[in-house]
Amino acid sequence: MTKGFIYKIFAILALLGALAFVSVCLAEGQSAASSKPAKHLLVVTVTKGFRHNSIAVGERVVKELAEKSGVFTVDFARTDADLAAKMSPEALKHYDGVFFLNTTGKLPLPISVPSSMRVQSASPWRNSS
Repeated sequence: MTKGFIYKIFAILALLGALAFVSVCLAEGQSAASSKPAKHLLVVTVTKGFRHNSIAVGERVVKELAEKSGVFTVDFARTDADLAAKMSPEALKHYDGVFFLNTTGKLPLPISVPSSMRVQSASPWRNSS
């Protein structure tokens, strides 16, 4: 497999995750014209190892999906400081979902994450450590 092929696979996985989130929002009956407030999505792109070139593309796509659909807003956690501020139990109450976009390595996530937050991984290469 070439690096270009692997980048394309990761970009596709990122897009599928974003599309799944939009689908859930739409399935709940929301639309741009809805009187219900938009869902809030936190996209984490912090890396502690290899940084995929596809991350920038994924960020743009998720942002465009949010703007064009109107069913969700997007916020990004790109640094360790962002993670500390946006992934605390109190801060997570302001988000309806968290999307890890091609993150690598052990991220400095807060120890106490609410049990109500379910972590879904689209990656076939899950780190078991």
